[in-house]
Amino acid sequence: MNLKSKLTEAAQGAKHDESMLADDRPRLTQLPIDAIEPDPDQPRSRLGDVSDLVASINEHGIIQPIIVTPAKKGKHRILIGERRFTAAVEAELATIPTIIRSAEEHHRLEIQVIENLHRKAFTPVEEARAYKRLIEEHKMRQEDIAKVLGKSRTSINQQLRILKLPKKMLDRADQNDSITSSILLEIAKEPDRAVREEMFKAAMQDGATVRDLRSVKTTKQVHKRTTSSRRIHLDRSEVIIRFDDAEHTEEMVIEALKEALEQVLNAPD
Repeated sequence: MNLKSKLTEAAQGAKHDESMLADDRPRLTQLPIDAIEPDPDQPRSRLGDVSDLVASINEHGIIQPIIVTPAKKGKHRILIGERRFTAAVEAELATIPTIIRSAEEHHRLEIQVIENLHRKAFTPVEEARAYKRLIEEHKMRQEDIAKVLGKSRTSINQQLRILKLPKKMLDRADQNDSITSSILLEIAKEPDRAVREEMFKAAMQDGATVRDLRSVKTTKQVHKRTTSSRRIHLDRSEVIIRFDDAEHTEEMVIEALKEALEQVLNAPD
């Protein structure tokens, strides 16, 4: 039985040994810091400030071991606990309490994503990208993810909609600690690019709310001018007429050309 099946059963009330991660026999030990390496494919891209964690380690030590899995050349790769490991390095520890467990490559992402989601360690963008990886790399459906995490399918779908925003916008949002999933979803639902950009500018301000964004959206739409245009190709030139109206008729084009011609003919030498 694979991890996805076990996790789904757990979400439905089935009992398993110790935890959802106990599908092998882990062992507790102390490993040298230099025998451990971060996972380059870790779905959590930001670790945040670890200074408080460093201070706690210096005073109390590491209370909760990190979890690693054997890697190549005698190394061990972090499965869970990269912030604790980073803080331990900054605290200049020689060793770190570690639980060593095996984890097949295709299970590693599932474990990391689920652990970080339960710990609320993801940013909204990281969470959306993690869902996408579970779907694309592990063929999980939105329903599967929802059952595992105890969420509704609608909430998973809405989180994924965030990824419709441009990458540059997502990357900037990922660096803003105050931006929420609700705010990003509100922006992602806006079809007009210009309005969406104004909403994003407002969202990047500390303390911005969904109500603030809707106010920006309404103001922008009120002041937005709907226009239309007509392009006329000539032998050696091109004429473009822009109208303040959303639609225009042939009569309006003719009148505009007459007016333009009259202005040219009556222009001072």
